[in-house]
Amino acid sequence: SLGPFATLYSGGLQKLTNLDVSFNKIKEIPRSILSMTRLKSLQMDNNEVHTMPDGLKRLKECDTLTIDVQNLTVLKRLNLADMNLSVAPPREIVMRGNETLVSFFKKLQSVQKTNRLFLDGLGLRHFPEEILVMTDLL
Repeated sequence: SLGPFATLYSGGLQKLTNLDVSFNKIKEIPRSILSMTRLKSLQMDNNEVHTMPDGLKRLKECDTLTIDVQNLTVLKRLNLADMNLSVAPPREIVMRGNETLVSFFKKLQSVQKTNRLFLDGLGLRHFPEEILVMTDLL
């Protein structure tokens, strides 16, 4: 767990701008991380995080947050409206809910490895024209 580390050093880590704890076995993000208000990048992908602490919006300078969304078991709502994403999901996918949105982003992640985009199983009724302008995928 990141908890003891973040709690022990949180006073000294308030000036920290980048924190990368990827590829570990972290199960929870401690609330004490919210005191690191100068963070610009928080990278937590490839961990076992299942919940996010309330109040992440306190990290106002953080423009990069990486986490495996598919592991979040208590994700009730994912609001990406105010985020400056290089890839915005098609509206139909957003409207279908969190599971479809997470599945869509997982499929986009595989594009860089395979040069193929599979949108199967998303329950689409229309061809998502937004994918024609997604220039940052490859």
